[in-house]
Formats: sequence, C-alpha cells, structure tokens
Amino acid sequence: MGQEKLCEKDFNSVIVFSFSEPGAMGPHNMTFYTRNGNSFAVNYMSEDTPYSKIKELFPTLTECYFDGPTKRERIMSRTIVIGGSPDDKETCVADGWKHIYLDFGNHLIVRKEFYYEIKELFSNTENHELTFAWDKILSKTDFCDRVDEIEKAYLEQEKTDAILAAKLDELQKNPEYIKKVKEASGDLDKMMDVLEEFSGIRMTWFELKQFGFRRSDLI
Repeated sequence: MGQEKLCEKDFNSVIVFSFSEPGAMGPHNMTFYTRNGNSFAVNYMSEDTPYSKIKELFPTLTECYFDGPTKRERIMSRTIVIGGSPDDKETCVADGWKHIYLDFGNHLIVRKEFYYEIKELFSNTENHELTFAWDKILSKTDFCDRVDEIEKAYLEQEKTDAILAAKLDELQKNPEYIKKVKEASGDLDKMMDVLEEFSGIRMTWFELKQFGFRRSDLI
C-alpha cells in the first residue's frame, strides 16, 4: 500500500496488527487486521510508507516499542530470541493492547478485548506459521463474525472482575472473614462457602483461579 493510498481512516477499526523487527526472521513488514475481517500489509521500511508516517496515521504506535519479547515472555520462551538486551528498553505496547511474541523478532499486538480469543484460536498453531500468515489463518475462522459478541462478553467479564476485586479487597480488611478462611484452609469447597457467606458471590475454586490469572495477566 503506497503512501498516496494510506490514510488515517484505514486504521480506525484495526484490532490486531503485527510487526517484524529489522533483521527479524519474518516478513519485514506490518500487517493490520480490522474488525470487519479485512487486512492490509505495509512496508514500514520503504520511502513511501516509513514507520514515522505510519505512526502519524496510527497513533497507537507512539506508545509501542519492539525489541524482542517482554521480560515475562523472555522467561517463558523456549526459543532463541532477537533483541531484548538487558541494557535496552523493554518491549511494550499501548494501553488497551496486549502483546504476543511470535519468536525471532516478530510481534503480534491485539486489542485487549480480543486477546484471550485470539490466544485460544492460535493455541494449536506454530509461531512460524503465525508469523507469515496469522491474518489469513484468522480469516479462516468465524472470528470476524463474532467480534461484537466477543467484545461484549469481555466487557461484561471486566465489569464482573472489577466488582469481585473490590469485594476481595474489602474482605481482606475483615478479621472475621480472615479467621473463617484460615479455619477452612485445605477444604476448597468450605473456602468458597466462606466467600459466598461474606460477599454474596457464589463461584468455584477454578473460577476464582481464572479470575486471579486474568488479574495477573497470566492467561
């Protein structure tokens, strides 16, 4: 896509995009995927569409920095990584976006509302396949048909999690609750009964763990 054809409205509905660092074992461009299922690629190293121009049209990039995996991803990575020197600024993305490292200097950045769904859809696909064809793989699923549904479910879950987080913070200041939790220690069902007794929220231990993982960005 040439600079004369590239404009801000092209980026208005982008919900996923990829970036290959210079020297990465990847396509050496950026691919953008919109919520209606369309995608387009831009060569950010060309004179027509330099990275500086793309940042003007897609301000999200002004808050992004790419240099290998994030610190957490570096620890979990099983492959050789490019970038991520301890002396360098750490890879980061804009608020409201999530990062998926595809190995060897390739990055996938996803709107937070769709991050868990994308992770699940790509869970059985090798990173090297995603690096070169993630947009085509995504288009073969029913993802774009369910975008509104996925977004609504995420926002509802976010609201529920916020209520639970506030309630748990409140309960941590309640000595009677702390006492009963200690008495029920080792019996997960009883611990969940105590939570329901003091909060009015009924949930399973698995659901509570999933909540914890979401709050810690581990899933």
